[in-house]
Amino acid sequence: SGKHQELCRLLKLGATTDVVNIHGHSPLHLAAAIKDHIAVCHLFQFVSRKNWAKWIDHLKNHSEKMSTIANFEMEVKWEIAPSVAKVLGGFVGLPSDCYRIWKSGSTIRVDYSLAGLQGPTSGIRRVNRTIIVNHPKQSSPVIQIDHHEHRVEVMSSEDGIKTMTIEEVSMAVNALMSAKAVPGVVDTSRITVTAQRNIFGQETNSQTLSGFETKGIQVDGLSFNTISAQVSSAETGIAIDQLKIQKHQLRSAELWICPNFPLSFDETLSILSLLEPINSGFRWVWDVIRSSKEYVGGSGFPMKICCQVPTTGTIIDFTLTLCVSRFELLGDERCQALFD
Repeated sequence: SGKHQELCRLLKLGATTDVVNIHGHSPLHLAAAIKDHIAVCHLFQFVSRKNWAKWIDHLKNHSEKMSTIANFEMEVKWEIAPSVAKVLGGFVGLPSDCYRIWKSGSTIRVDYSLAGLQGPTSGIRRVNRTIIVNHPKQSSPVIQIDHHEHRVEVMSSEDGIKTMTIEEVSMAVNALMSAKAVPGVVDTSRITVTAQRNIFGQETNSQTLSGFETKGIQVDGLSFNTISAQVSSAETGIAIDQLKIQKHQLRSAELWICPNFPLSFDETLSILSLLEPINSGFRWVWDVIRSSKEYVGGSGFPMKICCQVPTTGTIIDFTLTLCVSRFELLGDERCQALFD
């Protein structure tokens, strides 16, 4: 249709798509809310490529800085479970993964086993992949190895959509289209950060995680808005009869801070930000982590975070747990063996 042709023209001209309105909704959120499948497909692929290009630029800008960080091996586990599972004693069947991360000089390797993640249960498939950033024997900033398909892809800033297969793109679009109410970005502008306390008002005891002592804090004031629309098909296209904005308050996020972590706050966050293109469903987690920096300063880092997933349309809510489960500094011989 004419409006979709105009959308394509604007995207080719470099139209801005990452801005959000006062409710935290982007053009992609709005297109999904009114069930405009063609617009969602165009916007999703454009936004994916743009985010990839920004990520590549981030790597180039931080490549020299990466070489000054100590070499290490890290495992980051995450899992999702219904919040009621804390009471019932666990839940089986929801996604979990363990990212294994190695850093040597300015080279970083990430192994992962889930792809296509757009939410707690949607658009997910098991994979066996490795991403290597700044490989010493490659001129391209990023290569991806698919161990199941026995395929190596050399990727540049222009072809970020290749990090998702056609099937994964289709699943991601369908996940957006199937939502009755589309969640916007998580609002961290009104948060408060305090020490964790028990029901008696006492500060909670520290936890030992992977050999590091941590102290608990909680982040309150997190919220997000959903947008939904009643739409009707007509010869002239999709007509918006009503847009409904609804605010949702998230429970307190719990973080366990390690003041003596070997890497600084900024160094660790720059490493973990490499996971954003892999696990696109939870980019908002990094905003929650960043929001704690003012409280913890530059010397500590949250080794564990538990927070409510901003999702709608379910009877019970979900909790995401992200935890640094292993950290070890590496010697030169071990680093060289990783990338030979």
